[in-house]
Amino acid sequence: ASADFDGNYVLTGLQPGKYNLIASYITYDNKKFMDVIVKANDVTEFNIGLDQSSSQTLGEVVVQAEMNKENTNTLFVMQKNNASVSDGISSESIKKTPDRSTSDVLKRVSGASIQDNKFAIIRGMSDRYNAAYLNGSPLPSSESDKRAFAFDIFPAGILDNLVIIKTATPDMPGDFAGGIILINTKNIPEKNSTSLSISGGYNSLTTFKDFKTYKGGKTDWLGLDDGTRQLPGNIPSTKEFSEIKLNTEKIEHAQKINYDWALQTKTALPNINIQLMQANVFRLFKKDFGSMLALTYNNSNSTSISERREFEEQGSVVQKTRDFKDTTFSNVILTSVLWNLSYKLNDNNQIGLKNLYSINTDNKTVQRKGIQDALDPASPLWEKSNVRFFTQNNIYSGQLNGDHFIPKGKIKFKWIAGLSDIKREIPNMRKMVYQKSSAAEDDSVKYAAQILGDAIGPKSAGSMFFTKTQERIYSIKYDISKTLQIKNTKHEIKLGGFSQYNSREFAARLLGYTWYAKGSAIKSNLDLALLPEDQ
Repeated sequence: ASADFDGNYVLTGLQPGKYNLIASYITYDNKKFMDVIVKANDVTEFNIGLDQSSSQTLGEVVVQAEMNKENTNTLFVMQKNNASVSDGISSESIKKTPDRSTSDVLKRVSGASIQDNKFAIIRGMSDRYNAAYLNGSPLPSSESDKRAFAFDIFPAGILDNLVIIKTATPDMPGDFAGGIILINTKNIPEKNSTSLSISGGYNSLTTFKDFKTYKGGKTDWLGLDDGTRQLPGNIPSTKEFSEIKLNTEKIEHAQKINYDWALQTKTALPNINIQLMQANVFRLFKKDFGSMLALTYNNSNSTSISERREFEEQGSVVQKTRDFKDTTFSNVILTSVLWNLSYKLNDNNQIGLKNLYSINTDNKTVQRKGIQDALDPASPLWEKSNVRFFTQNNIYSGQLNGDHFIPKGKIKFKWIAGLSDIKREIPNMRKMVYQKSSAAEDDSVKYAAQILGDAIGPKSAGSMFFTKTQERIYSIKYDISKTLQIKNTKHEIKLGGFSQYNSREFAARLLGYTWYAKGSAIKSNLDLALLPEDQ
């Protein structure tokens, strides 16, 4: 039993009989009392007085505890003890903000900014000059055409802390110029707990307003395409298609593609964010075992309106060449599952397994209206077009790690084996373009779909663009460190290594429609281009 502030203590649940008592307190000598009698149905009062120890009998007292990495003060201690210049934000601070994703959290770190709501700019250096690590393992590029990582993939609620290292150290790879972004997910807590968080958001330009979209799949609400946008499996490969000589055979394949080109109008609902976290700590084979499970679902809608104008200088005259108004309707789904496990073998050895699977989808519908070519003021080229843009990112990141301490030599050994796998897919970016040359934007001249006769381009009506990117990284990192005491100063010597294997695959395909006239007797029906896009 422990005494309270007044020195009172209570021992309960004792059977009648004789007991030996030992009393101890720091800076006081221990005392042992023999044959203290406990009677049935009675309270035995036993007061103890201790004598203060002399300074010669005092020994070393070691208090050991693990830092709570969610705490802001802990982050300050880590920064102070770090050999490099760093800055960051803790889970304690994140909870006080309305941040939805990791990209929102990054904005709050000194020296960092976010481009396109997802790419990190560190100290003015663009995304390709920065590196990202999740729980100590490198993250692959989430983009098809550049070295960059989209930080809107991870929800903010699963973070323990986020640290940006701005100077190089020997124990980190040197493939950066701006900074290294270290993302650390939730750790195992000290006690069992369950938490449920539900929040909503209102956008004055979007919520309960008309929202343009198109027919999708049954699992769009999860951020997954159910195959509705996929290319039919019996369409020949690019190489096989290029070897087809007969137009009639190409027509047969074209008839297999039957997407719905109509746009729909619905009412945008409020944004919603749900997070469920379950922490469990128990004994397994007489050892401490901990589990942290977090489920996150975020569904948000947004509408943005932008005007785009282009000008050309012709001699002494500056003339407007293009004038567009774009309205973008975006539905972003973020679904993630985090499951972290930790097993404490003894006081000096611990192993852990961290898993994170995240689905991030941006489903956009963009409507454009305006002047495509204004060089002829008497009859400019008018355009109305739209694009349906579904981008799906699936990422898995797992780390098996170990922390070991050899008391005799005061040597620490840490290792991390990681796997990061990301799949980025645009199953069908569909574009529809209508144009007309007219003095005024009225109904006197009809818009015609821009179906080219001899080529297929990304600006053609009915163009369909498919891409797939997959990148996988295997990595292992190991560090051995020893603390040395030289006179009145402490020093640490550290030795380690880092190995990484990276594989990347990318594929893209562009399909579209052209005119076809069967022989010379039957000409193409050009009036078909005047039909609405859903026809």
